[in-house]
Amino acid sequence: MDYSQKVIVIALDGATWSLLKKLIIENKTPNLRKIVEKGVYGVLKSTIPPITGPAWVSFATGKNPGKHGCYDFSIPVKRLDELHTISSKDIKTHTFYELLEQYGKNNILVNLPASTPPRIKGIVIADLLSFSKQLWFPKELIHEIPELENYRLSPKGEIMLNREVKKLVKDIVELESVRFNIAYKLFTKKKWDFFFLLFSGTDWIQHVSYYQLINNGEHAGLTIFMEIDKYIGMVLNALQKENYSLFIMSDHGFNSYKGTFHVNDWLEAKRFLMREEKSETSTEYVHQVEKEMCKAKELGIQIQIPSFILKIAEYFPFTHYVYLKLKKIFKFNIKKPNLFINLKKTYAYSTITGASNFSGIYINSYPPFVNGIIKSREDYEKVREEIINKLASLPFITWARKKEEVYWGPYLLSAPDIILKSSKYVIDKSWNYPSRALRNEHHIDGIFIAYGPNFKRGAVLQNASILDIAPTILHIFDIPIPKDMDGKVLKEIFKENSILAKKDINYQETDYERKRIKKRIEKLRKRQKI
Repeated sequence: MDYSQKVIVIALDGATWSLLKKLIIENKTPNLRKIVEKGVYGVLKSTIPPITGPAWVSFATGKNPGKHGCYDFSIPVKRLDELHTISSKDIKTHTFYELLEQYGKNNILVNLPASTPPRIKGIVIADLLSFSKQLWFPKELIHEIPELENYRLSPKGEIMLNREVKKLVKDIVELESVRFNIAYKLFTKKKWDFFFLLFSGTDWIQHVSYYQLINNGEHAGLTIFMEIDKYIGMVLNALQKENYSLFIMSDHGFNSYKGTFHVNDWLEAKRFLMREEKSETSTEYVHQVEKEMCKAKELGIQIQIPSFILKIAEYFPFTHYVYLKLKKIFKFNIKKPNLFINLKKTYAYSTITGASNFSGIYINSYPPFVNGIIKSREDYEKVREEIINKLASLPFITWARKKEEVYWGPYLLSAPDIILKSSKYVIDKSWNYPSRALRNEHHIDGIFIAYGPNFKRGAVLQNASILDIAPTILHIFDIPIPKDMDGKVLKEIFKENSILAKKDINYQETDYERKRIKKRIEKLRKRQKI
């Protein structure tokens, strides 16, 4: 039996209470104000690091990255300098929406990171991690919703690069308007049990203007939040006759940091990392890519490159996927920047996206890297301990820990070997040490709101994690929760004496988990025979 007919998640990428409370108090977002006052709200802790890729995968699985294998937008594979951009294929466990489908529920996912290629038969609209030319599934959906032809994954590249705030705001408003109109048609015309919609514009504008948004009451970027608030109002009106559970959440929060700790520069200064030679700046590479994309557009060639790819290109001197694909398919004249870390002499290197005050460092060891120069466990631990001790002595480093102290699960081998947190700086892998310019980047504290007939009114939620959303949704649908989920059911959000508050939480081992355990046992047996 279902205790709720519909569950809706409206996600505001990077939304943080420090800004939303300001908007609510000033009554610039009346619909958010209504659901906060009449629902349950609180801080939602993100993953470490609090980055879109791993955070949304943890939302989808209810598990920490050690159990799903996605630690960043891209992770090194085979070699420390060989980055692989994650997709749904890299999620090494089941998602809650797959379980919903197994129990006969209909899903619609709009812009959920790492949801393509689709793992379900329901409707999936592509996210910023998609590289496919096909941006909606099933393909036939275009006949019902022709607006899909105008669907975009990210703002126009030249506007993002130039960071002209008014132009960027206008472009984001247009992009999110198209996204919402598509979503609203699906919302009102299609049969569904679970509906997910992510607005990414809240993240993009905060990267550019978070400090100004907090301190300038009339900043142009506030328009994005006000427009989205109108969309939330439309959803609420459409739900009036339904038995529903509405969640509004973010994958992480935001903060302004005093400067940047360039971790690879530090590793080089401490002789853990060696460079071959100084290359042309990676920013030049970004502009080359952008220039050739504009040429392609003039020729009538449409190319979808998510904005985060350009950001990776800026931080990392060579983005394999972008360069190889553009060069091979379109024969673009893009000069390949020199790869300037010497892996034969490098003991440690960071590839983690520099978008928060958390980061990670990989040890150049074998395994997992085929050309890793550290071969023994003893040498690995010696190098790791030495780096951790040196980092811990820095006054702006809050802590530096071993990966097994932060993550747990079967996929620790692909995790950064050292995880670190700064008290006041962004930790960035890019080169240019030191940097003291103010940075608007991610924070671990996101937002959570639960609203609807099932939830308490005016209550404050404590100690919630992004891992808790998946088991809570399964509990609402009365679907067994996999035992290996790390999140907990947020029973404290439900009305006292309600069915959802009273009924027992049903945990069980899934078929997926049984098959995974069986495969591991078979692998162990084969090793023993060898």
